[in-house]
Amino acid sequence: MPPPLTGAHRRTYKAIFVHPVWSNLCWHEVRSLFRQLGRTETLPDGSVKVTCREQTLLLHPPHFPDVATTDEIKTLREFLERCESVPAGEAKPKEKG
Repeated sequence: MPPPLTGAHRRTYKAIFVHPVWSNLCWHEVRSLFRQLGRTETLPDGSVKVTCREQTLLLHPPHFPDVATTDEIKTLREFLERCESVPAGEAKPKEKG
């Protein structure tokens, strides 16, 4: 089970599951969250390979400080759901609507 999240990691985790999708999710904070939840490897091109519970996700750094698109945020959400990465003491945020 992943360790409990505190502070910025918890806010970033919750922001990934917000509906409607939050448009200014900081790339640095996302990368930090995934380092907390699983194993990360920075590749020579700047991409980050995240491995968590036998699931792998390749994150390409955006050209801007924020995660750029709704589709990218949905990909992060789906990865967290696939690897069942709900940190201790944290319930997965419920979808609204």
